[in-house]
Amino acid sequence: PSPVLHFWSLAIEEQFYLLWPLAEKRLARTAMAPLLLLLFGLVVLADTGAFHGHETDGLPWRLLIEGPFANAIVWGVLLAHLLHDPAWYERIRRMLRWRWSSVLILGLLLSVLAIPGQRHPWPALATHVLMTLFLAACLVRPRNPLAPILNFKPIAYVGVVSYGIYLYHMHVRHFCVALMHSFGAASPWLTFVLMTAASIGVASLSYHFLE
Repeated sequence: PSPVLHFWSLAIEEQFYLLWPLAEKRLARTAMAPLLLLLFGLVVLADTGAFHGHETDGLPWRLLIEGPFANAIVWGVLLAHLLHDPAWYERIRRMLRWRWSSVLILGLLLSVLAIPGQRHPWPALATHVLMTLFLAACLVRPRNPLAPILNFKPIAYVGVVSYGIYLYHMHVRHFCVALMHSFGAASPWLTFVLMTAASIGVASLSYHFLE
């Protein structure tokens, strides 16, 4: 695969960062609520395959229907608005007040991800809902059983350089695969370990000296 094939998803993120703050700033509260409801309805329909088989030549529709990235961004926007509202924050906090909520949701999420055929409708919707609930559980109850792991400095550092990891990982993969072949090795696990370490290394250099 091309080492730049995944750049289209980064382009979606950059367009979001460019355009959505303007909408948040310029649209009145009365206009924002219907817009969020419209986006919520569209991502649910997209996640459940309601648009499957329809023509998607229009770029905005194509991004929403054919890829999970725009949908995940919308779920994040919806959660941010709910948590920003004091009444909704309290509702969510009460719903996820159990200390082990984050662990339970993570277990359910991993179970859904283990289902074959993740591109099918309902697993996609369940994945987005559970990821959103998992994030909410960690935010409203930061002192949860997963906190020591999430706050562990090496893991937190991976989060710091995660943009660079995603940006460069395909380039690193090409290099690692070529290197393994030159030594006559074909171990997928060894390639994965080498690729992971090298991606973090390259992303770290990019973060500290470029970004």
